Amino acid sequence: MLECSRMATESSIASDLLYDLKLCLDESRENDVHLPTYILIWIHLKKVLDAMGSVFKFVSSDVDDKIKILQRIEKVQNFITIEKMMKEEKAAGSINYEKLDEKNPSASRTLLRLHRAFKMISTLLGKISRNEHDGKMSTIAYESYHSSPMPAHHPWVVRKSIGVAVYTLPDSKTFCQKIAPELNGEELKKR
Repeated sequence: MLECSRMATESSIASDLLYDLKLCLDESRENDVHLPTYILIWIHLKKVLDAMGSVFKFVSSDVDDKIKILQRIEKVQNFITIEKMMKEEKAAGSINYEKLDEKNPSASRTLLRLHRAFKMISTLLGKISRNEHDGKMSTIAYESYHSSPMPAHHPWVVRKSIGVAVYTLPDSKTFCQKIAPELNGEELKKR
C-alpha cells in the first residue's frame, strides 16, 4: 500500500498500520471484514491525517468523530463483522437514507462517510509511493482530495480552503519521515 513503510520494523504510524491491516485480514472471513480490527486501522489512518499538520485538522477531527461513533455502536451492539452490522441495521430500519440523524447515526452510514476519507487517503499514499509530481505534497494532496467523494459533501468554503491550505504541507520526504521514521536514507532519496 505505502512504499515508504515497507521497511518498517520499529513502531511507527506506518508499521502499526501495516500490522493492523494484516491482523484485519487474518481476522476477517471471506467477503466480510472484522469490525474491531477495521476500527483499529482507522485509528492509524487518522494518525496519517494528523501527520499532514493542522491543514487537514478538520478532516482528521471528522474521522475521529466517526471512529468514536463506530466504537460506541460496536461496543453496544457487539457487532463482530461489517456484514453483520449492516444486515442487522437494515433489518431494524436504523439506517436513515434520507438525512443524517446526528443524535443516532447508524454504523452503516458512518462507515460510508469514512470511506469518502479513505478514498482520499489511499489516493494520497498511492501518489506518494509512485513519487508523482516529484513529491510535491500540495499537488498530491489537492488531487487526492478532489478525486475523492469528499468535495461533493463539503460546502464551497471548505473546498476553497483546501485549495489554499495544501500549500502549507511538507514535501513527501518529510511526510514519510513523520509516518515512518525508521526509513533509511536510500528509501527517502526516492521521494
